[in-house]
Amino acid sequence: MDGKVSILDRFELGVLVVRKLRGTIRKAASVYRAQEIKKFAEDVAVNRGGNMRTFSDLEAALQWLDADE
Repeated sequence: MDGKVSILDRFELGVLVVRKLRGTIRKAASVYRAQEIKKFAEDVAVNRGGNMRTFSDLEAALQWLDADE
């Protein structure tokens, strides 16, 4: 993805994760450039009952998705 993701887009991503995936997928991960990660979308999703984490490394995201909790 080129450019920066706006704060509104980050908010909408967090809301979308909860609305679209609740009841079908138990957790979701996003991967983004480390210097741009603010965890806002993650916080929005978690505050609405979702299980989302943001990573800068694809392998770390995949390991978290595969891990049993």
